[in-house]
This record gives sequence, C-alpha cells and structure tokens, in this order.
Amino acid sequence: MNILKKNIGYLFIGNIISQIISLIGIVYIPKIMGVENYGIFQIILNFIAMFSILTLPGFDRANINEIIKDKLDVNEVLNKNINLNYIVSIIGSLLISILAFILYKNTIIISGIILLSLTIIIVSIKTTIETIYKINEKLKYVALFSILNSLLITTGTLVIINLTDNIVTLLLWQVISQVLLFTIVKINLKNVFKFRTPFKVGFPNKIQMIRGGNYTIINVLNIVGSKIDIFMLSLLTNPIEVGIYALAQRFFEKSKLFGNAVNDALFPNYSKKKFNNFKIIYKHAVTLTLIGAGTGLLLYFTSKFVITNYIGTNFLSSIDLIKVLSINFIFGFSTIPFGSYLEVSGNEKYVIQIKSFRAILNILLNLVFYFKYGLIGVAYSTIACTLIQAFLTIYIARVIFKRNQNLL
Repeated sequence: MNILKKNIGYLFIGNIISQIISLIGIVYIPKIMGVENYGIFQIILNFIAMFSILTLPGFDRANINEIIKDKLDVNEVLNKNINLNYIVSIIGSLLISILAFILYKNTIIISGIILLSLTIIIVSIKTTIETIYKINEKLKYVALFSILNSLLITTGTLVIINLTDNIVTLLLWQVISQVLLFTIVKINLKNVFKFRTPFKVGFPNKIQMIRGGNYTIINVLNIVGSKIDIFMLSLLTNPIEVGIYALAQRFFEKSKLFGNAVNDALFPNYSKKKFNNFKIIYKHAVTLTLIGAGTGLLLYFTSKFVITNYIGTNFLSSIDLIKVLSINFIFGFSTIPFGSYLEVSGNEKYVIQIKSFRAILNILLNLVFYFKYGLIGVAYSTIACTLIQAFLTIYIARVIFKRNQNLL
C-alpha cells in the first residue's frame, strides 16, 4: 500500500471514529440544551470560526511546499511562523472582542466570544507544529489527535450540560480542551521540534509570507463559505431559527469531513508529483464524486429518523434543510483534486479568486433567498454557490494544465 493510500486510510478511520464521537454530541447536545440555547451556543462557536484567519491556517501548506521543495530547516521555518502567530493572534483576539460588543447585545454571546477568543493563539501554534506530521506524511498522528479532540470536547460538553445550563461554562471547557491537546502535541514532538526564544529567529521571509497569506485566504474562504450562513442568520433573525439551521449545518459539516481528510492527504502527495497528464486527477475526481454521492444519499435518508427519534420534535424543521444540503456532496467532493492541483502548481491565486467570488455570491444569494423562501433559502444558496464553484475550479484547472504542457 502506498503512502497516499495509507494516509487517506488513517485520516478516514480517524474521521470515522471522530464523527461517531461527535455524532453523540450532535444528537444529545441540542436535545439537552433546547433550540434557543443551542442557537446561542452555535452563534458563539461560529463567530470564532469566522475569524480563523487569525490562526494563519494556510501557512502549514506554504511551509510544507517550501520545506519539501527547497529542503529548508524545519525548526527555523516553523519558529518564524510561531513568532507571526503570537502577533496576529493577540491583536486579533482584541479586535474580535471589540467587534462582539458592536454586533451583539446579548451579554452571553459577548462574554462567550471573548472567552473563546483565547483559543486562537493556542490553536494557531498547535497547527504550526503539527505541520511536521504532514511534511513527513505521518498523518496517523493527525488522525489520532482528531479523535482525541472530539473525545475531549464531546464528553466534557455532555458532562457539563447535564450539570448546568451555563453556556459560558461550556465554552470554558472548549478552552481547557485546546490547552490539553496542545500540551499533548508538544510532548509528542519534543524530540523533533524545539521552541526557540520568541522573536529571536525573526519572521517568515517575503515569499513565505505571500504564499502563506494566499493559502490562509483560501482556507479562510473555505470556512467563510460554510460559516457565513450562521453568521448572517445571527444578525437577521433570532437564536431559535439559528439553532434549527445550525443543527442541519452540523450534520452537513460532519458528513463532509472525509473530503477534508482526502484534501489533507492529497496536498503533500501532489506537492511531490510532476504531472505529465491529468489522468490521476480525473481518477481521484471520479472516485470522490461516487463517495460524495453515497454520503449525500446516506444523509438524505437517515436525517429524519435521527432527528425524530433521538433529538426531538423541536428540531423537525432541520430535516428539510439537511435534505437540501445533502445534494452539495456531489459537487463539493468532485472538485477536491482540481483545487489541490491549482494550489501545488503555484496557481493558488485562481483558487482565491474563485472562492472570493463564491463568498460574495453566497452573501447576496443568502439575502435574496432568505427573504423569499425563509431558512431553506439559505440552503438553496449553498447548493447554487457550490455548483458554480465546482464548474469554475474544474474549468480553470484544465486550462492551466494545458497551458503548462504547451510551455514544456
């Protein structure tokens, strides 16, 4: 079995176990919290996720590319990245807190956002040092930490909500969980990675900043594409409707994590390839389309049973939303190899342009469709945007490949 298949296998198994654990939370957390409290809880989590740019999530890809291709010193590159993490995350956390006061009047939402912003610096540094696993294609550790993350957050949350209905206490556990996970990763890498004195080694160079910035924008646009719906609903409507839509979106997001696992495994593998033809990309695309279709069908036919029998009648309106969102898998999974090709071939600017267009279109369609169709209109908007993004990504990747071949 080659390394790519092994890593996809590790991440797939890790995601399956993580999702089984998370599924318990998805079922019981909203059931115990109720629609309104669940809506408030998701508004806070979603708000922090919207500003994940502060964790510089794309710099891991830039570092992988630079270290593998230019054979740079891993410790030096990552320590420079960590110096950048310190500055961006601290300033960003302050800005998030100010923005929370401006946008929301609910004191629970404001205090929750301020508390959860503490995780930004922890997650950003953890993400940076986890790059070592990806560079060495030892993604079994990434899978293990994914399982541990789900286990810590889900079990802790379930215990706490059975003891108290205080949302801030739940968020405090989220912070503690990230501290624990960071400590474990740090200990595991102690013989491989050494933290340098802050700011002693300087910052990433201009090229690394540009590529890291580009990849970060791509990553954030991915997140914004999935989180903008809840963010907009939090400003347009009440926590009850947010709770109903958030449950549907949680089912959708958890079901698409296999696609994310494949994306993580493809990137370092594609970074090492020289593409003489497009056959391998087509092969991966067909396989992922079939998996996406199967995932969508499973979600479509099981959502009513799960919500009716395990979550409760308060969330029945989420069923139709889930059924609409399940169509998304066919288009979303099929484009993963084409997007990865554009990124590793130095054409990430096109990915940024496509996803920026998608984000703007999503905002506009959300406004139009929400006022015309209600909550389900937001789901229609997601499907329309994903289809357009898929067409543009595949078309541009084919054009770029043909252009590169003509230059040889």
